[in-house]
This record gives sequence, structure tokens and C-alpha cells, in this order.
Amino acid sequence: MVNYYPRLAEADVEHWLERGKSVVLVGPRQAGKTTLLLHLSEKHGWEYLTLEDPRTMREFEDVSGFSDLHSSPFLLDEAQYVEDIGKKLKYLYDVEGMLFVASGSGSFDIKVRVSGELVGRAARVELLPLSFAEFLLWRDEHAYRVYEKANPAIAALLQGEEAEPPVSYSADIERLWEEYVVFGGYPEVVLGDEKEKILRNI
Repeated sequence: MVNYYPRLAEADVEHWLERGKSVVLVGPRQAGKTTLLLHLSEKHGWEYLTLEDPRTMREFEDVSGFSDLHSSPFLLDEAQYVEDIGKKLKYLYDVEGMLFVASGSGSFDIKVRVSGELVGRAARVELLPLSFAEFLLWRDEHAYRVYEKANPAIAALLQGEEAEPPVSYSADIERLWEEYVVFGGYPEVVLGDEKEKILRNI
């Protein structure tokens, strides 16, 4: 079972699949893309495939008949390993009628954006290191609720729609903000004990 903490991008991925669009999931290494795919596999029963598996790599040499072997939607990780991945995913969407969530490194993002083969077929969802809201949700659910409640009021105040400032944030949020500013939002760093050492490795 995947040790999973909520990511806001999860709802975006599910939204596009429900609308009949595939998803290209992009973001830097260590941002949690594989963890999100494994979570979606557990949650929905969608098949998880990785192109680090030689068998899956062989299947992507010729994707005709891919739907006979796999269900839709499927989750494809490390998609950067196939040179013409955009063309092959386009075929699976157009000809075999399959939905997918394909994820990979920055080179995968460049390949599909430059080729343009998935335009209109797949929505691009970016998974970055944790936003401050996600960071709070992982670290202190009460602080997250306070933050979420105050944010619309702060935005309204800044736009001149509200005359009164909202209730100030708690000391817990200020403490967590200081930690977030220093160490950032890479999942492994947020959850780890030796933050500086982990950050250096990333």
C-alpha cells in the first residue's frame, strides 16, 4: 500500500479523465509523480505501468493491439524513455479509444509540447513540490483549516472588497511558514528528519 498524503493535483487528474480527456502529468523529479500514480491505481483500480519495466517497453515498440492487453484508463510512468511517445499515445487515444495518465521527467514534457500530438487530447497537469497549503495539510490539519478560511478574506481585503482585516493567522502557521521558506516543499524533505541532508541529495 502506498504511503500517500493528499495532493491538490489529484482532483485535477480525476476531473479531466471524467471529461474524457487524458492527462500529461509533469513536474520535477522527487515532486511525487510516481506516488500520485500509485495512489490513483490503488484508489480506482487503474493499471499502473512503468517504462522502466522491459516488458512494458517492448509493448511500446508497437502499440497496435495495446487495448487487448490493458484496460482504460491506464497510468504510464517514466514516459520519457520512448522517443516518439507523443505519437504512440495519440494512436492509443484516437484509434484504440484509450484514456491515460502519462508521467515523466522534464524531457517528456518537452517532447509532447514540441510535437503537439496530444493537443486537444490530453490536459497538462503540473505536479510541483508542495504548495504552502499542501504543506500545512500534511503537517497540521488544524492550521490548514485556519489558513484556508482566512485566505479568501485576505484576497478580498487586498482587492478592496473588504474593509476589515480577517482574524490573524496563528503562531503555528507562522512557525510552519518559516520552516517552509527555509526547506521548501519537496515531499521527502517535508516528511524527513534530516532535512538539510535530504535537500542536498535532491
